[in-house]
Parts: sequence; structure tokens; C-alpha cells
Amino acid sequence: DIYRNDDMLYVLCTNLIRNEISGPEVFDIYEKCIQKNFRITKLYEYYMDSVDETRPVQLPKMALLYFAYNNQLEYDKKAFLYSCIINNKDKDNDTYFSYTKQIELFAIDMLRKGRLSENLVTVYRDVWDRSLINEDTVETVSKLMFTYKIKIEKEGIKAVVVKHKECLKEIVYPVFDGVAYVQMYTDNCAVVYLDNNGKRSLKSAKDQTIRLFDDITHIH
Repeated sequence: DIYRNDDMLYVLCTNLIRNEISGPEVFDIYEKCIQKNFRITKLYEYYMDSVDETRPVQLPKMALLYFAYNNQLEYDKKAFLYSCIINNKDKDNDTYFSYTKQIELFAIDMLRKGRLSENLVTVYRDVWDRSLINEDTVETVSKLMFTYKIKIEKEGIKAVVVKHKECLKEIVYPVFDGVAYVQMYTDNCAVVYLDNNGKRSLKSAKDQTIRLFDDITHIH
């Protein structure tokens, strides 16, 4: 068993990192190296790059300590890390407290850039409790108030097109992994799908449409 042989595991891990290999299929290797407290450059970064975000995961304490002082992750991985910390703050408030400033600065930066994802929604909700909306972020926040998540069952849909009768132009929103984030300002706006061949179709009644922030009083 390679996991029981520290020397073999160490060599395997360093070779994976040297060859820039990451993903769920090698996640167990990186996790085991962290558990064994191996000192390998970029071990924690490759661990995060290999996490399967669709499955529940308990981030190792050593990883949380490492990223509290040396966080060079890409923004999507930072959002995942911070959302895990936020969701676990009732059980580990000390870790959450040590990250609060990091999370606040990150949220402001993401709001300025207008970025949005499932994990960023968690981050935004958390920082709004600390009244971090300012003139640099208010435009994005106002859009988020009317942002909906559409989960699309049909395969081959590349975009969602929204048309408000009050506006001359349509707005096209990309679809990633069957999910689109769109702004709908009125109840009677038209919503259609655009497939990979450019063909349009009506939104299915089976597809979930969820308003991300349905309680504006959440913002102070």
C-alpha cells in the first residue's frame, strides 16, 4: 500500500506537483500527504485544486492555518475555501474569526469585478452583515438584488436570453454546468434558451428559478 510507505508517497506527491497534475483522481494523495505533515512546496494549493466541490469535504486544520497566512489561490478556489469556513463557523469560530478580514477584502474585490458563483453568494451574504457596501460595490449589489439562478435540465444549452419590454436590447447570459445567473427586473420579462446550434427554445417549467437575494433587508 503506497499510503503506508512514506518515502514512496512523498516521491509520488512531489512528482505530481512537478508535473502540475491535480484533480479529484489524485485528491487522496494530496490529502494523505497533508495528514502526514509532509513539507512539500505548493502541496496545499494542489490539494485545493483537487477537491471535488460537489461533495462534502472537511478541510484539514493545517490547510486552514496555511491559507490564513499564505493565500495565493485563484479566485474561484478562494471562494470555495471561504464558503467552507463560513458554513462551518458555528463549529469552528476561531478559524472563521482569523479569516474575517481576508474574506471582507476578497468580497469587496469580487463585488467590484461583478463576479458571481454559488460560493461567492455565500461570501457576499456573510460580509453584508458587516455593512461593506460602498460606492465601489453598490452597482454590483443593486444587480444582485435582481439576480436569479436558473438550473437547466436540458443538455446543449449554452446561454439564457432575457428581454425586458422596457429595454430595446436582449441580454445574453452564459450557461456553465447547467446553471445560469441572470438579472430579471420585472415579472413579465421574456426568457428563452439558446443551444449550441444557435436555436432558441422556451424556458422549461421543470427548470428551477431561484432568486439569490429575496430579502433585501438582509443588507444593512
